[in-house]
Amino acid sequence: MKLPSVQVLRGLAALLVVLYHLASLEQRNILANASAEAALIGGLFENGFAGVDLFFVISGFIMIYVTQTASSGPASAARFVFARTTRIYPLWWACSLIVIAYMLVMHGTHFDSAPWLQETGGIAPGQFLWKSLLLVPQTAYPIPSVGWTLIHELYFYLVFAIMLAIIPRTAWPLVLVVWGFVVIFGASMGLSAPIAGNAAEIALHPMTLEFIFGAIVGLLITASIHWRPGIVTIIAALWLTVALCLHGIVGSATLLWTRVLWFGIPSALLIYGVASLDVQRRTAWLLPAGAGAATTMALFQAYGLGVEDALSAKLGPAIVATICGALGALIILWAGWLAGRAMPEVLEKLRAPLNRLHHRLATLGEWSYSLYLVHIIVLSALAVVFQRLGNMPGLAPYFRLGHAGPIDNVLFSTLGFALALMAAKITYTFVEQPSIRLFGYLRGRLFDKRPAPALAE
Repeated sequence: MKLPSVQVLRGLAALLVVLYHLASLEQRNILANASAEAALIGGLFENGFAGVDLFFVISGFIMIYVTQTASSGPASAARFVFARTTRIYPLWWACSLIVIAYMLVMHGTHFDSAPWLQETGGIAPGQFLWKSLLLVPQTAYPIPSVGWTLIHELYFYLVFAIMLAIIPRTAWPLVLVVWGFVVIFGASMGLSAPIAGNAAEIALHPMTLEFIFGAIVGLLITASIHWRPGIVTIIAALWLTVALCLHGIVGSATLLWTRVLWFGIPSALLIYGVASLDVQRRTAWLLPAGAGAATTMALFQAYGLGVEDALSAKLGPAIVATICGALGALIILWAGWLAGRAMPEVLEKLRAPLNRLHHRLATLGEWSYSLYLVHIIVLSALAVVFQRLGNMPGLAPYFRLGHAGPIDNVLFSTLGFALALMAAKITYTFVEQPSIRLFGYLRGRLFDKRPAPALAE
């Protein structure tokens, strides 16, 4: 059974990351232009990196969910590894080659030059490039930089494949708990690092716990354990939104433990609730949950607070916004209950447009991997274009970020968001989707002895 609402969460997670990088690049250009104004998209979206934490939990959940009928053994593990690596690498290589081509144009082929060493964090460029292409851990972010998350993904796939190959499914709950305690112990002993530069630091990185959270949620869902999923979804949506409001400046602690505690736990609860609602076909609960979270976001944003502001300054506005968001969710629940009793025909008329919205958000979830990889290329290119056009006196009001007036900021944010979505759709249609079909066919020939569709997600 497909879970379209989980796809919706994937789409929303990707959008959070896009907005995070949009705000970061806008602020970087503003500072480069010696201005002190704030980015148009700021506030809680400065913590939009939390979309990665949501992605990690979803990934752990998906691994359990899509293999619930698979038999244990080396054949199933090999099929799983083939499916996941052919899902990850083709698009990653396509995006990496674009960035490498750009770096060659900008820095030439003298790999021992200062610009190359600056780009690679002091690592020998040849070593840096092959490790980036293969997603091997190193002490610098790969290119594109968002690929660091894929290194964590591949580690999780490896461990999960070992579980699938040699461990009975009945023992998986115990294995996940033990795995989690090993990660907690190793990270607490200082055996991890913000940027995991080797296999040990990847294995003991606290963010591995987010995959484990998702896998535990997957075991609960596949065991048909559904407890108050509507209420859990509303609480988790508000909790995650509050975390976005209150989290402060990113530091080394954020890259290790803080994000797991702030964002990983509510993400796991959110996926549990949403997946349960999908299974039970009770997705109407998503409306009050989404409305409550959106109300909280909008009200908090209206205060104009950002990550640099003290927690004490943000706490009051966050409480007010959350109370209003919770009341908004309750009002929608109450109105839906009343309408269901007194005016069922009104609810029936709303069904079609709400289903269309749900379907479109789920479609965005299908593009999420493409959106995640290509948006940083698109936004970085757009930032360069704005910087160069902004240096032309006649165009400065429109393209010089930090110029007086909102036109430049609105234009950058609008164009960046729209172009990122367009690029994701094009990439998904002409690169990712054909790749999925091709390797799905090959997987069927190799492992099923017949053509087979791609692994469903």
